[in-house]
Amino acid sequence: MQYNNTRKDPTTAVLLALFLGGIGGHKFYLGQTGLGVLYLLFCWTMIPGVIALFEAFSLPLQVSKFNQKKMQEIANMLGVY
Repeated sequence: MQYNNTRKDPTTAVLLALFLGGIGGHKFYLGQTGLGVLYLLFCWTMIPGVIALFEAFSLPLQVSKFNQKKMQEIANMLGVY
């Protein structure tokens, strides 16, 4: 139950990167608030938008790692190893 509430969807992350990547939408979605703010601060340069387009290709792997990390945290919290 906890895992279903915290897991992230790779398709959502990719779509956020493609459409809101210039303002850090995908970073905020993955809980990387610091990077999201950095993207937001520099969005006027359009550099974060270009970076987000390239990141869209690696996001499924990043989301998979995020989900595995969350699953491990929940297992540790429940005492399951």
